[in-house]
Amino acid sequence: MGSIPRRGAVNFQCGLLVLLCAVLRGTSMRPQNSGTVEPLGVAGDPLENVDPEIVENPATPKLPFFEVDVTLKDEEAVLKKYEGAVTGALVYNSLPKEASLDNAASQLIKDLQDRLVKEANITSTLQKEGTEGQVIKLIMGIQSYQLEQVLPKEIAQDLNTSMSALPAAVAAVKVQDVYDDVLTKVSDFLEAKWMKRIPSLLEQTLSNEKVEATVLVVPKAATKPSNTSNSSNSSSVPVVEVVLRVEMEKRLPLAQSADPQVSAETVEAMTQQKYLALVQPKIQEHVARGIRDFLGGAFPFTAKAECDSDFGSLSKHSFWLPINISDFDEVKGLKALNKSLADDAQKLLGLLDKLSICGVPDMAEAASKIRGALRAGMLEKLLKGFTEHVGSLLGAEVQAVNGSTFRWFQQQAPYGICCRSKAASSKSKTDEVFWIAAEVTEGGNDTHNGICPIVQETQNPPCASRKKSAEKVVLHHRPYTECFNLAELKDSDKVPERTAPFVSSKC
Repeated sequence: MGSIPRRGAVNFQCGLLVLLCAVLRGTSMRPQNSGTVEPLGVAGDPLENVDPEIVENPATPKLPFFEVDVTLKDEEAVLKKYEGAVTGALVYNSLPKEASLDNAASQLIKDLQDRLVKEANITSTLQKEGTEGQVIKLIMGIQSYQLEQVLPKEIAQDLNTSMSALPAAVAAVKVQDVYDDVLTKVSDFLEAKWMKRIPSLLEQTLSNEKVEATVLVVPKAATKPSNTSNSSNSSSVPVVEVVLRVEMEKRLPLAQSADPQVSAETVEAMTQQKYLALVQPKIQEHVARGIRDFLGGAFPFTAKAECDSDFGSLSKHSFWLPINISDFDEVKGLKALNKSLADDAQKLLGLLDKLSICGVPDMAEAASKIRGALRAGMLEKLLKGFTEHVGSLLGAEVQAVNGSTFRWFQQQAPYGICCRSKAASSKSKTDEVFWIAAEVTEGGNDTHNGICPIVQETQNPPCASRKKSAEKVVLHHRPYTECFNLAELKDSDKVPERTAPFVSSKC
């Protein structure tokens, strides 16, 4: 018998060999495992008929598909195995590799799929995408698996326990979006483990099938992480800012609690700076007690009273009290309102800690989102009790405002003072406030010594009077917040609305 033609032979010879191969493939020379090959790849999701309870199990979440390249070390041996010795040799020597390997690859994939179930207890789909030379290109989907197949036994058990308990814990705290994030992180974590495991797994399984090959999982293109963080729902730094607006008509009680020897005359004559320096230790003491009793624990804090920064020189009955509470624990705070929910939150955060120990990344970020959600839901209620308690201890009217409101006032207030009227004649209005521009106050316009002027309120608009008038309105310096709508301000993106008439000129 003459030598078998190699690739590149004349078309007539090649055609005869193709015909001969086709005939041999249809005869009894086919090996015993060469029955009809069922189609392995169909359009659509290969997992579409899988029980949803399997793929959505949080302990073993559904994995994405893997692109796998199987490079055969001995293509001719594979062809002989699946086509028979004679046919395999003819196919290998006669046809382009892409065509010669295609039929054998389909049979090889079916055998590989069966062996994965029997030997590795892995149910999978293997869809042939094509062949390139000695490379068989596959799309692999893992339908069901065990964590122990990619993780050490102890870590697998901890991950399984934590993920199994996660849905109920999330439902109790009502943070479904966090659950979705965690499930994605766990899926990504396991995907990375499987990308490392698949090559050795398939190489060993193919070797058991007497097929030597090198397996590579094609890395996925890196995707740019989306910035979906919401600062209003995150709590990366456990600090709570509370700003209290304090209005205190009677200064003496707090002053004498700080220094029993101080006299009423001395207190009345004190500037606001000196007064706040005197009572600062008592303020610290009362804030500490309020935090301990109403916010869930003795958290570290700073609290330093600040004077009004308006243009007036007589601000003696109001000040700001910015408080920054460090290491605030939302779970401890929540216990003061709802112990059952606090216990559920503690359990959920504990599960995230376990997942982090197991190696799942970004669990601290998920925990911050949970704490942020807890804080958003409870902080207003907690601060209400805290604010009222601190007010009662200080003997003052106290209102909590957001930090942006406080900072806006301190920046804008130097341009004027708030003055309240007192009837001086039958024609004047009573109990009306005016916002007086700094340049028309009495006492100088380049220092904070402004004094409320006489206002001609019958003018439109009202003006600061240059001389005494029978229709004068005697004004008294008031806290500047009385000239603005502070009580209704909730949105930190807005600025306080001025409610008092604006006096910006003299007449």
